[in-house]
Amino acid sequence: MEKRLIIFGGIVALSLVGAGTVFAAPKIAHIINATTLVNHLVLDKDTAVIEKDDGYLHQADVKNGNKIDAIGFAEVEGAFGSIKKADYGTHTWNGMIYNRSVINGFESLTVTFTGGTLHYVFTDFLMQDMDFNSTDTLVSGEKVDVPSGKAYFLIYNESTTPVTIQTIDIAASCDGSIDSTMIYSDQFFGATGMGGARSLAKKTTTELGFVEIENNPTKDTNNYSRGNHVSSSHDDSWYRWNGRFFSKSDYLGTDFSFGMTIVGNISQIIDENKFFHYNVWPQFGYDGVSSDALLNSYIQTYIGNDNYEPLGKDAALHKEDPYTKESYTGRFFTDYGVYDEQWKFCDPDTTFIEDGVTTFRQAYEAYDLPFWFIRFDVFFDAEKGVPVCDVTINGFKLFSQEIFDAEDYDAEKKLPLYINTLPMHLVNYGVDIEANPDESYVGSFTYPRLIA
Repeated sequence: MEKRLIIFGGIVALSLVGAGTVFAAPKIAHIINATTLVNHLVLDKDTAVIEKDDGYLHQADVKNGNKIDAIGFAEVEGAFGSIKKADYGTHTWNGMIYNRSVINGFESLTVTFTGGTLHYVFTDFLMQDMDFNSTDTLVSGEKVDVPSGKAYFLIYNESTTPVTIQTIDIAASCDGSIDSTMIYSDQFFGATGMGGARSLAKKTTTELGFVEIENNPTKDTNNYSRGNHVSSSHDDSWYRWNGRFFSKSDYLGTDFSFGMTIVGNISQIIDENKFFHYNVWPQFGYDGVSSDALLNSYIQTYIGNDNYEPLGKDAALHKEDPYTKESYTGRFFTDYGVYDEQWKFCDPDTTFIEDGVTTFRQAYEAYDLPFWFIRFDVFFDAEKGVPVCDVTINGFKLFSQEIFDAEDYDAEKKLPLYINTLPMHLVNYGVDIEANPDESYVGSFTYPRLIA
């Protein structure tokens, strides 16, 4: 049986659009054909592991760009290292190792280790399962076959006693099967690219299966910025939304689902005095869509601290602003929609998600690791006569939203949709009413992939 190894090359700058340079998605450099081709990624005593995120995260770079992360990690002489359950501020997390880079044609996982028990989980998307209730345990040196279609693994230690890992062997056919489900891939949709969001990220790094973005707070582009220094048509605080966006996709149909995972920083999660906010806003279109209909077709997610006034309305720095009335402390999910017959951000403590019993904040707090798997389910609602999108984060269906109004979408034609743009944002924060900028931070966004 012929197998094909897809080798990814670099990122090619295309042109200047709006706020920043447009970059192509990972380009296919060439394709190698072979009768039996299995690639092995091996982590052992010779693997270089670096500290990231103030030492809370460790990362290995294996075979030209495959990123493997570890939490609760320690160096061990003569071995890859050890992992154990540990406290991080008020949080307690299992020791874990997982792949941040996607694995194509994932076939098997073999781990040699001593000193305790290791559990494992295979998933379609990064950190799709953070329940840590797996009954599957590894046997040192014994190969575990991976179910077809899985792209990620998670190895974890539930004990505070470290488990020493000598080697990890990841076998994969590199058949491009996962890349084929990516919405933004040169192999399938041509030279789609990334442009600048409302304000342009300081740094954009494209990796195998994800993009890492560092935001860029300035005095004129954060949540406390005042005036119109950047544009006469927008207040400066409008530019607090910082990052990159994917441009127009191919046509995806009227019924489809796609998912992506956001990875934040441990150092920010464990420090309640630090502010962060991540989100993605897919905007949909169809052939002949009007500008007004397109403008209203965003499906918006909100994750983390309040994007405008993180101190909340009682301690707000710009109390005169009407948005302050919709500001809340702490971290949470929220939605910008029609609540109490007006457009506003919903109160995460009094507004329930689709199940009717869980508040938006409770859904956020169900998992305390800095991972958010977001699923968008798009379908044509025959009763309403329009496409609808369900938004689910970390397994909680937050809300369902009509993408277009009935007068804008022809139900009889039932035209297929495409993603017109998909911004990936990190909010820029200020530190005082003078709008002096806070420090920048990073977030990783896996490339959006279709779900079968």
